[in-house]
Amino acid sequence: MAYPKELTKNYTEDTMKLESLLYTMPDGIYTRQNILHAAQKLDPSFKETQLRRLLGVLQDSNLLVRVGHNQYRKADKAVSKPMYVGSYSKAAQEVISWMEARFPLLEYRVWEFTWLLSTRLSLKSSKRV
Repeated sequence: MAYPKELTKNYTEDTMKLESLLYTMPDGIYTRQNILHAAQKLDPSFKETQLRRLLGVLQDSNLLVRVGHNQYRKADKAVSKPMYVGSYSKAAQEVISWMEARFPLLEYRVWEFTWLLSTRLSLKSSKRV
């Protein structure tokens, strides 16, 4: 089982290999050595130098979650929440395009007042404010 340097070529096949690696491991907390031994069981030619890349790919694929120093666990599909991305108004899009044209290297955030207002109202309705 070869671990890809990039997940772009055969994404489905590569993901299935990574999931099969985690499937062979019991639930709980794993150390880097536990993951290395599991990978070497599936592929005896797997080297310790490949472990860092493997951990990165597993975390980027949302299959593995780091829970502490040298501690990892399988990602729980039910716990993962989608990130909210609001839509920009026409005025905000104008501000963004103006900023990008004049300051291409500057990093900044544009917030819509309605996002902040809706967050405050939802907190107020749940009596957290």
